[in-house]
Amino acid sequence: MPFFGTNTILGSTFTLNRGGPQWCARYSPASSGHVYQVSGYIAGQAGTNANYTIDIYSDNGSATQPGSVLASSSDTLITTDLPAQWITAAISLDVIGGVNYWLCPRLQNAGASGVTVYADSTIPSRAGIFDQQSSPATGFLLTADPFGVSIYADYTTDGPRPSPLSSIGALVRTR
Repeated sequence: MPFFGTNTILGSTFTLNRGGPQWCARYSPASSGHVYQVSGYIAGQAGTNANYTIDIYSDNGSATQPGSVLASSSDTLITTDLPAQWITAAISLDVIGGVNYWLCPRLQNAGASGVTVYADSTIPSRAGIFDQQSSPATGFLLTADPFGVSIYADYTTDGPRPSPLSSIGALVRTR
């Protein structure tokens, strides 16, 4: 199945906290199709369990920051002792080949202490951060260098769509 994003485990990490900065990375699918699941490589941290979600945003038209939320994945409960692994969740969105989309991991529950997200500054993408309490358009800060995040979206380009994972909840997948 085709995908867009970074489906490799990157070497650097940052902490994603509820209410703190949200990292987003820009990617473009090679062809048009339907996104049915998203995956991120993360690990739990000591503290409160967290509900992890991946949002897909449109581009604001300038390829420099996210626009509007187009779809959000189903929630996945991340426990404080979760070892680093690929987390996969259901999502549903039609995408257009060659168009920029932003993949953004997010924590949903208030008071969550955070999860570790894997990233690398050597991956050809664009990434930035914005305050989760504001919209990307009003609070987005583009990083100075290309920056990739271990996050990707699987999609179909033709034929029947795979069954959505939402009927059975989020799945954990290791690569």
